[in-house]
Amino acid sequence: MGIVFRQSFKNSLINYSGVIIGAVSTLFIYPLNWEMYGDIQLFIASASLLVPFLSMGVQSIVNKYYPYFEKHNSTGFIRLLLMIALRRVIILSLVIIPLVFFMLKYNIIESRTELPTIYILSVIMVFISIFRIHCSNMKRIVVPDIFTKFFVKIFIPLIFLLSVYDFFHKGQIILALIFLYGIIMLCLIIYLKKINAFDIQEKEASKLFKTNLKSKMNNYMLYNSFSHIGSSLSINLDKVMIGNLLSSLAVGLYTPFLFLNTLMDIPLNAINYIANPIVSKHFESDKLFEIEQLYKSTAVNLILVGVFIFSIIWLNLDFILSIMTNGKDLIPYKILFVILTLSKMTDMATSINTSIITFSPFYKYNILFVFILGLAALVSNFYFISLWGIIGAGIATACSVFIYNVLKVLFINIKYKIHPFSYKLTYLVLPLIIVFLTERYFFEDKNLFLRSTTSSLLFSFFYLFFVYKIKISKELNYRLNDLINFITSR
Repeated sequence: MGIVFRQSFKNSLINYSGVIIGAVSTLFIYPLNWEMYGDIQLFIASASLLVPFLSMGVQSIVNKYYPYFEKHNSTGFIRLLLMIALRRVIILSLVIIPLVFFMLKYNIIESRTELPTIYILSVIMVFISIFRIHCSNMKRIVVPDIFTKFFVKIFIPLIFLLSVYDFFHKGQIILALIFLYGIIMLCLIIYLKKINAFDIQEKEASKLFKTNLKSKMNNYMLYNSFSHIGSSLSINLDKVMIGNLLSSLAVGLYTPFLFLNTLMDIPLNAINYIANPIVSKHFESDKLFEIEQLYKSTAVNLILVGVFIFSIIWLNLDFILSIMTNGKDLIPYKILFVILTLSKMTDMATSINTSIITFSPFYKYNILFVFILGLAALVSNFYFISLWGIIGAGIATACSVFIYNVLKVLFINIKYKIHPFSYKLTYLVLPLIIVFLTERYFFEDKNLFLRSTTSSLLFSFFYLFFVYKIKISKELNYRLNDLINFITSR
């Protein structure tokens, strides 16, 4: 867990710096025009939703098979990835494009002039995901996230402002997004070249693939494409369905609560990102005990961070909405943050269950889990959105993600007799109870800034003291002891 914690910690620091930029945009820029903000989010969500259907699992082999090619000193791995991805994009395009025209002809889906440009954006995203994951094979995750996170945080608000002040019309917004993501893809290529990981001229990996691995890798990609589809559905389907069933305005009102939840995504994504190649190597070496330890420790550390982030945001939510441009528009939907947090907590508590199944011999079962997730998400979104609007979308997300993760945990436990849970996790219920009591009863000062500051400081002190004393995380206690020793030695 040491290398996972160190790398994910550095990655989290970089990403939280990006979140500050995103927070400024969400508080003061995007609320200037909820509908236009909804349009941008709908474009990106639609393109992201299409990515796993175009790539059909290419991303899954980047971490899975890199150790094999590395062990055989076979160069040209990135060339092999690009050739496979290009073929799949072309083949799937020949299926998807006629299908879209058929659905448009018979009014199965709404006609949108942005569909061709959304498609181009999704193709670019396919190659960005491959390059970013390959960077993790080199144990480099910070610089790629500067490109894929910082650039987006800086330039999308700029595109939005240019649109608000009539420099861009709606059709040009998606063109600007294509340009932005194209630049990101180019930066990743340059970075991979710099660290000698873009060996596109070499062909040894392609020869080894054709000789020994073609059938095996193709099957692996096929089955794991369903895992990527499931992940994309859980992240993007709610926004796409809100946009189609309600309006772009509804997407704009829904997305700020998703942004608040992305603060919990940062440690989750960082740990999964760096843990993937480690889980792959452990399976390659049949080290089940190490996988179990990683499974449990990541769950503990993620929940530990998740409870803290949720608590601080909840204690400050009234103040956040009070300083936010047009924040009063979001007050009726405050409960949406709690609902979406339940969904995120489920992901955190079950930690790397997707990675374990993906890199195990049972990866084919991803088809079953994704089918269940897709069905649950579609049915629940249609049902709950029609009943309760964007709050219904949050409930649908929480229900489908809960079902999806519980089934995967049960499956791993049946196959390997391991699970991510520890009795110490139950101790974290106490801080959550204190948060709700504190927010509701003990801090009723009309000065929201004073109330938020006081409650946040008191809770932070209590929480750190509490988790340190119960020794729920070895990694956290180790770093707190270092800090204490540093302070006392001065």
